[in-house]
Amino acid sequence: MTLGLVARQQLYKALWLQQELNYVRKGGQLTGAGFYDEDPIVINYVQVPVLLHVQLPIAGALAVYAQGGGVLNLGLNSRRINPQYYAGGNKYGTNPLILAPAVGAGLAWQQPQRSYYLNFRYSADSRDFFERSYGGKDYTLRNKGITLTAGVLFGLSAQPPAPPAE
Repeated sequence: MTLGLVARQQLYKALWLQQELNYVRKGGQLTGAGFYDEDPIVINYVQVPVLLHVQLPIAGALAVYAQGGGVLNLGLNSRRINPQYYAGGNKYGTNPLILAPAVGAGLAWQQPQRSYYLNFRYSADSRDFFERSYGGKDYTLRNKGITLTAGVLFGLSAQPPAPPAE
């Protein structure tokens, strides 16, 4: 689940700098790993992507685009462990700050003050958000994957007013 804001600044005709501020909930589940703790793993991020966005028209108001850049993930929570399942020798850690590269592509349909988007983005965290050490063996969890986003980008400035009639 993602909820966020997007801002774009035009650098050249088809090239934009895109910044986002997102709240992201990611997760998974440990299964078949020999752990007793098979509860879902949920991590909440504040995510700050900074991307170059290249958009090219293909037919009328329809355009295709590609994006690439980096994402700063700020972890808001740590992994919750049920201590009844684990020995005192376990060591746990979480990383609150994780960088990730991101690439994506999609379709856009333009209107004067808004654009509709269908976006596919791949991102892979550069560090583990959960670490566990037990019996001399390390276990880690790292997020990577493809997200599909459908959204609307609204313009914040109105069209310039028409000149007064004479």
